[in-house]
Amino acid sequence: MVTNTAQIDGVYKTLPATLTTSEVTTQMVSGLTVTKTADKQMWASGNLTYTIVVKNDAGDTFSNIEVTDVLDITKIALVANTVQLDGKTVTYTYTAATGTLSVKIPDLADDKSGTITFQVSKV
Repeated sequence: MVTNTAQIDGVYKTLPATLTTSEVTTQMVSGLTVTKTADKQMWASGNLTYTIVVKNDAGDTFSNIEVTDVLDITKIALVANTVQLDGKTVTYTYTAATGTLSVKIPDLADDKSGTITFQVSKV
C-alpha cells in the first residue's frame, strides 16, 4: 500500500496560501488504480467537484468494489444528491457526523473503469 499527499505554497492576491491534497492510498496490485482530482486548484466560491476514477487493467474482473472517501467536516460538506457513477445518479451512503461517503461500484471487467463525481460546499 502506498499513501501520498501533495502540498503547494504561494501567494494569492497578496495572501499566503497553502493547499494540501487529500491523502491518496493505492493498493499495490498491478493494473488496479484509483485517482482523485478536483475541478478547481484555487476555490473561492461555489461548489467544488471531486472526481474519483477506479481503473482495472489487471487482466481479470475486479469485484465487490466500495469506494470510501472521508471528507474534512470542519471545512466541507457533501452537497446532497450530487453523487454520480459514470454520469448517472447512484445510491450512496454518507455519514455527516464523520464525513464518510461510500459508493459501491459494479464489477469492473479488465480494461474498464468507473468514475464517481460529487460536489462539496464550504461550511
